[in-house]
Amino acid sequence: MSFFRKPLFQCSVLAVAAAVLLVWYFSGETVSESTPAELVETCLAGSDVDEQQTAAIELSRRDDVPIQSVRDVFIKSKVPEVRAAAVQGLGRKRDFDTLPKLIDAMEDESPLVRGRAGAAVRRIVGLNYEFRALDPPEKRKEAVEFYRKFWEEARGTKFEEFLKEPSRVEKETDTSWNGN
Repeated sequence: MSFFRKPLFQCSVLAVAAAVLLVWYFSGETVSESTPAELVETCLAGSDVDEQQTAAIELSRRDDVPIQSVRDVFIKSKVPEVRAAAVQGLGRKRDFDTLPKLIDAMEDESPLVRGRAGAAVRRIVGLNYEFRALDPPEKRKEAVEFYRKFWEEARGTKFEEFLKEPSRVEKETDTSWNGN
């Protein structure tokens, strides 16, 4: 019988693998215990792109994070994955005040940022102009101009007040009506 086929060897290998997995799982730094300020710092100055992106995703998903923190990451970060996560968070929170910058981001050099910006703008204004991040620049420009015109016409109107209304966001994200 081969050494590798002996039950004692196989059990030992499994035990070592399980121990390594447990150590890896429980020793990792969890971003979710970080304060919003720590998350912003990690987004902007983390040790690598993965750490920065993970922090940006966490920042954009947490309800205890001030919207200005997400805006700061979106504006200050140079990493497309981080900016895209922040853009997604701004769309999730329906940040109407950042709409002009989100519309500008629909022309970003990164298709990831462009796509997330298009989705965020569509979510905030509630209108779909069929923006596709990978469309040719001329076609993307049509959608960007549509949304810019929309923003200019909506500013200072009752419609802007409606778009900013907090209860609108709560109603649209409430799933209690369908039993979930």
